[in-house]
Order: sequence, then structure tokens, then C-alpha cells
Amino acid sequence: MSQDSEINTMGGCLARLFWIILGPAFLLVFSLVIASSQPAAIPGVLDIIYGGLLVIIIFARLLDLPPKAKAEEYKVGMDSALKYISVLSFSAIGLWLLVHFVISRII
Repeated sequence: MSQDSEINTMGGCLARLFWIILGPAFLLVFSLVIASSQPAAIPGVLDIIYGGLLVIIIFARLLDLPPKAKAEEYKVGMDSALKYISVLSFSAIGLWLLVHFVISRII
């Protein structure tokens, strides 16, 4: 990583910290809350919060791209962001389906 593309603002650091650690941790916590709550109509309030949190994580990842002035780094950063977003989306939706329709029925 070059000197120019390092995180050097507090906002950039917080965005990266959020999409790497805090966002997925919040998704996991909300999935546990959904599993432990009474079965409710879909979409419930917790389901809407879960989906909103997923969208916020995706926006935080897109905000953490390198500057457009460096075309090659921007292309690599965008490819990486799209891979992360697709993996996160499929994982989060799969976890939501698992928690909502399987684990909540077992508990």
C-alpha cells in the first residue's frame, strides 16, 4: 500500500473499522435477537433494522475506496469492494434466512 492510499483521517478510519468489524458484529447480534424473539410477521421491526444495517455497511464499504485520481488503485479498490459486498450480502441474507426460519423454530 502506498503512502498516498493510507488512512489518514478519522472518518476514513471509522468507516473502515465499521465495515470490517463493527457492522458484521452488529449483524450477528441482531440475528441472535431475531432468533430469540417470538415469531412475528415478516418483515418485523428487527428484520427492517437488520436490512438497514446491511445497507449501511455496504455504503461504508463504498465510502472507503481510494481516490479516483489514481485510476489503477481505484479499479482494484472497486473490484475488492464489489467482492466484499457480494460475499457480505449473500452471507447476511443466508444468516437471516437460517435464523428466521430454522433456528427460531428450534428454540
